[in-house]
Amino acid sequence: SLVRGTGGRLDGAGGYIRAGFVNADGDITRGVALNVRANGRTGAGQWVANLDGTYMDSHRGRIFATQAYTETVGQWNSRDLFVRWKHQASFTYTEGPWSGTVSQGYTAGYMDERPSGVVPAGFNPRVRSYTTYDLSASYTGIKNLTLTGGIKNLFDTDPPFTAHNLDFAAGAGWDPRVADPRGRAFTFRVNYKFF
Repeated sequence: SLVRGTGGRLDGAGGYIRAGFVNADGDITRGVALNVRANGRTGAGQWVANLDGTYMDSHRGRIFATQAYTETVGQWNSRDLFVRWKHQASFTYTEGPWSGTVSQGYTAGYMDERPSGVVPAGFNPRVRSYTTYDLSASYTGIKNLTLTGGIKNLFDTDPPFTAHNLDFAAGAGWDPRVADPRGRAFTFRVNYKFF
């Protein structure tokens, strides 16, 4: 709200803009969080498979009680991004002091923000899905020592393009709520227990 100062002016003595917090009306969400885990033995080793996923059927929100609810699943949104489906899946095999894990991360595509200004001819508002694979191996054959090496984003998958200028930084072209622009990375970790 505007508080007018001397002579009814905002720019005079005592004039200012009062910007308080908004007690947002609320959200209505419907979906399923899923965790599936299985394990077993094969010969001298054992395996574990895991899937953690979220299916969003609906997410409707509004800021003020006088507004209509707006559905945001599968739609770009400045506050949060609710994709229809996302998951992390992994498979680990362990035999003796060796173990290896392959994992997959998946985020469904969504409809992009409409660019401001003139929309280019042929603009496709669909942001594609994003899938990455990671690979790691560990060795525990030395007392109190664990050696782990891995590859993140094994296939060097680029993030999907979005026309949204993230944080108003023109040309960013990707959304950190969905993707990681760093590409393939190699990791190595040494863990030693002193006690």
